[in-house]
Amino acid sequence: MVNLKPSIFKFDAFILFVSIVLTILSQHPLLIESGYGSFLLLIWIVPITRLILLKKIKIDKQISSPILILLLYAIYLFSAEGFTGNAYLIVPSFTNAIKMLVIMLIGYSFASIISLDDFTKLLFWSCLLGGFVISIFVFLYGFSEGIDVFSRAIYGSKNSVSQIIFSCFIFTLFLPAYSKYSIVKYPMLMFMVYMIFILKSRSTILGFVLLLFILIIKSKDKKIKIFAFTFVIASSILLLYSDTLNSIFIDGIMTGGGRDTNDLEDLSSGRTSMFTSAPALIDENLFFGRGRYFIESFPLAALVEVGLCGSLIIFSFLFWVIKKIRTKFSVKRKIDFSLIILFCVYVMNSFFEEQAPFGPGAKSFLFWLPFGFVLYKRTHLYLNFKKQLYSK
Repeated sequence: MVNLKPSIFKFDAFILFVSIVLTILSQHPLLIESGYGSFLLLIWIVPITRLILLKKIKIDKQISSPILILLLYAIYLFSAEGFTGNAYLIVPSFTNAIKMLVIMLIGYSFASIISLDDFTKLLFWSCLLGGFVISIFVFLYGFSEGIDVFSRAIYGSKNSVSQIIFSCFIFTLFLPAYSKYSIVKYPMLMFMVYMIFILKSRSTILGFVLLLFILIIKSKDKKIKIFAFTFVIASSILLLYSDTLNSIFIDGIMTGGGRDTNDLEDLSSGRTSMFTSAPALIDENLFFGRGRYFIESFPLAALVEVGLCGSLIIFSFLFWVIKKIRTKFSVKRKIDFSLIILFCVYVMNSFFEEQAPFGPGAKSFLFWLPFGFVLYKRTHLYLNFKKQLYSK
């Protein structure tokens, strides 16, 4: 039976808090450049070990589908590599999906020993502090000598770190607010938004725009809905009538700064040639693909690398997530709404980036860990309620 009382296992909440914060900070520019950032990710050995010692690893029929999907995918890739000799087992859609499955299982398992209230608090604070601190680190690294919005991005991993900052922003914004900390919270959130734009990750900026439209259409909070609508209208008017702001946003940020606007290849960061060559590459081996091949688009990369057969398998993982969101989650709950927004943004990013929505690891874990946790709570609380109802 699921324990419905608030968790007394504060130590376990602290373990997750530290793991989340260190994973966020692993994207420090100096750690990324030196290669030491991956060492911080070893922190996840601690929560895994904790679950093993407590015998709390949860694998049940509610979570068995993605495990079976990846097992089938592994068999498919192993067979394809054995028959063709091409590199199938190292395709990012497989390696990243395994990592995120593990992260999701960690969240799913910890949900049996940590209350939703405790998890919400640790997620709020880890995202507020981690997101703000990594924003400061990136700012000091790239803009210590001044900001030139018309220069190219100063940080090679801008897409990953900007996505992490965006995810932190979402959870900090929507999770239950602590009014006495609002005077600190909102300036920190504003700085995160500033970094999202100044990093010039266009996929993340599009995600921010998508967020505004989701708020206008789906938010149950009238104040947030009105704010989002007003922000969109005011921004549109300013960009339309202010040549200076228009130049900064279009020429300085959305075109990447310093890119040749007459060269579509340069403007798209090399994606134009990738996208135009993809149909021919897919047609070469429509059903089984050609093995590892780099294309900055998850759907296209899947079709090129593993073919139609393999793509249907890995896409079914995402269809499973969509099914769970539709049946178990509600936009009326703040943490659910946050996860729905992140999933929509991650999927949108996948059309322009090879490794989203499963990776790379540090970039996407802020969806998969809470998703696993909330899925357990929504599923098992319902099953427990149903059991109690029919036992009367």
